[in-house]
Amino acid sequence: MKLIFDTYGKALLEAAVVVTLLTFLFYGVADHSGNTGIFYVAGARTDTGNIVYDEYMDFKNYAAEGEYRKPQIVYDDEQVLTVGTCDLADYIHAYDYNGNVLPIRIIACFNPDGLQLSSDGAGDSLTLFEFVTDGIYCVRVSAADENNRKNVCEFSIPVGSD
Repeated sequence: MKLIFDTYGKALLEAAVVVTLLTFLFYGVADHSGNTGIFYVAGARTDTGNIVYDEYMDFKNYAAEGEYRKPQIVYDDEQVLTVGTCDLADYIHAYDYNGNVLPIRIIACFNPDGLQLSSDGAGDSLTLFEFVTDGIYCVRVSAADENNRKNVCEFSIPVGSD
């Protein structure tokens, strides 16, 4: 038993002293205004001022930019696409919040079997695809406006024979 008191006695005594000091520091300190505890005393002396965030220019800009909607991507489903090479940019369009036409980017195009097709175009014409069979093709399209607001849409496009 003496060995236990010798080993752990000092640590228990030190822990009790630390807990007593911290309790006094956090709850025993008071100022003339009635604030008790070191955090409340320090917080009462800190001048927070009257900050009006609506007057900041950044807030006004953020609020104005937040009112603009992201680009709208639409698919002209009036026509059924036919088997063969097709430029999807003729059927899928993107518009910004002012109604200006935006360029589209085909992220992926999947055939009815779920296999990804590669574009037949080069350079800026990456919207050309070869539809070899009838079925429903899945096309994922993205558009971004001049302020980098982005939108991604997925369309199911029917392709049939003539």
